[in-house]
Amino acid sequence: MIDLKNLLERLSNSLNKDAKLKDQIIQTIKEKTKVQLAPEKINLKDGVLEINTNPIINNEIRLKEDLIKPELKISRIIYK
Repeated sequence: MIDLKNLLERLSNSLNKDAKLKDQIIQTIKEKTKVQLAPEKINLKDGVLEINTNPIINNEIRLKEDLIKPELKISRIIYK
């Protein structure tokens, strides 16, 4: 029973870390571009940020991409 409790705690901590990371990404993009993104519109995997929004928002973010990437320590941004 204790093992199950420890497993659930580790899983909860892992999920919270992902939510905090997404919040940091959203906040940084908002500071640099004045664009508010929803958490379900972004995905971060292996240093690549994927943004699924409309072309107008993609262009706004692309204009400030050089400021955003170093702050978030990501290698690439993919727009869809």
